[in-house]
Parts: sequence; structure tokens; C-alpha cells
Amino acid sequence: MLIRTNDLRIRLDAATMRVVAADVLKGCMLRADAGETAAFARELEHVLSTAYEEKIPDAKWRAAFPMNTEVHPGADTFSEQTLKFMGEAVVADPDSDNFPMVDVQESLSAGILRSIVTGYRYSFQDVRASQLMGRSLSDLRARAARAIWERQVDKIMFLGDTVTGLPGFYNAGTAVTVTDKGADDTWESTTTTTIGGLAQDIANDVHKMANQIFTDTKGVRGQNLYLMVGTKGFASLNKPRIIANVPSTAAKYLLSQHPWLKGIDFSPRLDTAGASSKERVVLYEKDPAVLESMVSQDFEQFAPQFRNLHTIVLCHGRIGGLRVHESKAVAYMDGTQA
Repeated sequence: MLIRTNDLRIRLDAATMRVVAADVLKGCMLRADAGETAAFARELEHVLSTAYEEKIPDAKWRAAFPMNTEVHPGADTFSEQTLKFMGEAVVADPDSDNFPMVDVQESLSAGILRSIVTGYRYSFQDVRASQLMGRSLSDLRARAARAIWERQVDKIMFLGDTVTGLPGFYNAGTAVTVTDKGADDTWESTTTTTIGGLAQDIANDVHKMANQIFTDTKGVRGQNLYLMVGTKGFASLNKPRIIANVPSTAAKYLLSQHPWLKGIDFSPRLDTAGASSKERVVLYEKDPAVLESMVSQDFEQFAPQFRNLHTIVLCHGRIGGLRVHESKAVAYMDGTQA
């Protein structure tokens, strides 16, 4: 079995797994022949494989942000280089000596990397029971370890971590105020459902953020934008409405009217990320040149080991949070939900 990670590969072939299984069985004071040891090795291999294959529906960071895996897993810090072209070109005679010289201004910003760890284990009784009943070890703990690891990384990528200083997504970019709608500045209403009312207000808010990005970047950014909202915002966008006398939703209207908007998704992390714990919606360009999730070591599992009366599998990964390279290509808005 070959466990693939970012820069590290741990080979757990059949021979290695048989040795591990034999050690575990010996530690549990169980007698097993070659066939039983091989069977237990296959069970462990299945458990390890399951953790890699598990899909995590509530971890949005992998789909939401481009991933940077260039930093070596052994690094504690990394540097980000920013280049700015300086100078000008002028109209002049080609025989003139008055040629202005350009230059390149270089700046470096440092980032940190931190390990995210968890693990799972099986008791000697689990091993005995699996042999007695002739069944495989349950893979639920391996799946739980992967899911919990992903959730922690998802939380950091979206919200950052104040203890370690890892940056997050929610406070990157330019703040934009909600369009004034009178008494109710939210995206939800019990009385207004037509395109001339609330759905148009939502479109105005999103366009306001897009316009902020377009003007701040002088038109360089703003053609390939994605909208990330909280759960209430996503529900409002997909609420059935009557738009131009046709049943539709505000989400469909936005995507049909604005070709620069490529997708809409949600994350519960944004439900209370705004000021006064209000929902925050973020519009951004999904481009590695704009933002990246820094992952120097993706989720990995180490070889099973016997400790006391348990088989233990340690899980590990190493991240640097979400790095925003072009903050002007990100805009956010609070107060869209009450």
C-alpha cells in the first residue's frame, strides 16, 4: 500500500503490514498463524485507505481556495516575494541620451507554518473481537480522524487563528457597506419577493462589491469572481421568488445577469464572522495570484504502532493559513442578514 502525501510517501507494503500486525498481536498476547496475521494486516490497510478516501462535506476550503504546496514540510516559516515595476517610458529621439531607467522594487513578507495533529487507536479487545468474529476492524475512527482534521483546517483557512497568528479569509480585502434599503438592510423580507424589490437589492449589493474590486484594481481583477456567503445568505439567494413574472431565485438572476460571477457557495464559518456577529459575505477572484491556502504537508498517517494495549495511528498535516496576495481583489460586506 502506498500512502501519498504532498512531499512524503510512506510505503506500507504487505510485508511491513504483516510485521506491524504481528507486533500488535504479540502485544495483545494473541497467537496467530501467517494467514491470520496477513488478514489483520489487510484490515489495517483498509482502515488507513478509508481515511484518505473519506469525503468531508462541511470542509469547504479545498474547493474554495487554490492550494499552494511548494513549501517544504520541514520548514517553520516561508517568505513571499512581491515585485513592483518602477519607472516610465517617454517620447524621445532615438539618438537622445535621455532614456529613463526602470527598476524593480522587491519586498518580502514572512509567513509561519503550524502542525495540525490528531489520531485514532484500537484496543487489544477490538483486535481480539475482530479475530473472534471474523470481521474487519471498524474504519469509523479513521474516518472521524480525517473529518476532524479537515474541519480544523477549514476553520483556520476561513477565520484564521489568533493564538498562532495564522491568517484567514474572512477579514481579507476591502469592506463595503450594504446598500441602503430603508428600514430593512438585510437580504430577507416577508413582503418583497419580486425583482423590483429584494432580489434587485441583493444584486445591487453584489454589484457594489464587484465594482469595488474592479475600480481598486484598475480593471485588472473583477472578471472571474466567486461569491462566498453564510448559510442564511445562501438560503436567501436560493429562496423561490417571482422574477420578471417567472419563478426563479436571486442566485439564478445574479449568475444570468453578471457574466463575471462564476459561482456562489456558502460556509457556516461566515455566519457570525462579521461585525456584531452578523453574517459576512465575501466576493473574491479565485486565482493563485490573489489568494492561496498554504499547505506544506497535506493530511498524512504514520505507520500503526503498538502502545500499551492499543494500536495507535498518528495523523498530521502542516499549514500556513490563507495568504492573500492581492487584497484589492477581495471585498466583503456585513449586515446582509439580521
